[in-house]
Amino acid sequence: MNQREKLLVYLVGGLVVAVGLQFSLSGYRSGLQTRANKLRNLEDKLIDQQEQEFAGLQAETQIAEYRRRSLPSDPQRAQAEYKEWLEKLVSQSGLQNRAVDYVGEQGSNKLYRVYTFRIGGVGNIQKVSEFLTAFHEKNYLQRAKKLVLRPSSEEGKLLMNIDVEAIALADAARDQPAPSTTDPRVDGVAPLLVEAIVNRNMFSPANQPPRYSGEKTLTASIDTDFSKRLKFDDPDKDHRVEYEVVGDLPAGMQFSRGELIGRPKEKGEFDIKVRAWDNGLPSREIETMLVFKVGDPPPEPVVAEGPPPFDESQQAVLTGLVQSRGQWSAWIRVRTQNKLLKLKVGDTFKVGSIEGTIVEVTDRFAVFESDDQRFILRHDRSLADAKADDLN
Repeated sequence: MNQREKLLVYLVGGLVVAVGLQFSLSGYRSGLQTRANKLRNLEDKLIDQQEQEFAGLQAETQIAEYRRRSLPSDPQRAQAEYKEWLEKLVSQSGLQNRAVDYVGEQGSNKLYRVYTFRIGGVGNIQKVSEFLTAFHEKNYLQRAKKLVLRPSSEEGKLLMNIDVEAIALADAARDQPAPSTTDPRVDGVAPLLVEAIVNRNMFSPANQPPRYSGEKTLTASIDTDFSKRLKFDDPDKDHRVEYEVVGDLPAGMQFSRGELIGRPKEKGEFDIKVRAWDNGLPSREIETMLVFKVGDPPPEPVVAEGPPPFDESQQAVLTGLVQSRGQWSAWIRVRTQNKLLKLKVGDTFKVGSIEGTIVEVTDRFAVFESDDQRFILRHDRSLADAKADDLN
């Protein structure tokens, strides 16, 4: 065998060995994977079994809890004891015209029975809420199936009708005692639930707070009378609004019957807090801050001089000098009254601001005396014009 043949033999032998090793390694790896898959499947089955066991324990615990909360499995005892408890509960709540009636039952005798009762009563929202809260505090297997509330003819009271259901498990004790625990859903929060219901009008929209509708800046003068009625409006028109001042007022001021009154004693700017509330359910309130400015009184207004007041003596004009039977008379027409005065010596008159006596009448003029002075009245001249001549 020459050198080339030896080399070929070596190569073929090495190839055979390599292929054998590859097959061996593949088989080993396949065996490991199969074993790992079996282990994983076993672990999954173990976990499933543990979960089932845990769920079974939970179910058993829950069933045991249901048994403790169940009515007695004896039907007559279940009906009697539960009705007695309902009647006591309604009585303690203070509801009037109360009634508790057994309605019927349903369910499977082998598993459970559901007993239905109907409760009626009359009371205000406080008493109804306290009854419902006390009902749910008792940890029976029970529920309020249907609740109907209607306004009563008595002001502030409601007509209540409620259907309730309670369960008796078939495997509960025949003399199963009433549960001694409180339903955890209402334990410790019953007063808060009652307050949330009572402080709410169920037959109208939610109450809105009042609003201040007046001026927020008030201006006054020192040592000067001041009064201002504060104005609040309520979006709920049927609600009454009351309000008060919180804190101290500036010196000299007081708040009475919704009005800020007084005589400020010092100048400056003062903050006045006002709190207002309504009588809705629940009552809503707001606080408003007003600014009260006190300064010097305004200067006295300057009264412009107007025209002098009208005087009828300016329109009392001498229109004639007439002689009759040897005696002269002065005819004076008062134009504003369309009146003719025929005056002789010794006659008195009063026209406007001039009051006087005729002392002389000639064919050229008349003389009258007023305020201890004498004045000449000529033709087409007024009494006022004559007096202005100032004849002594």
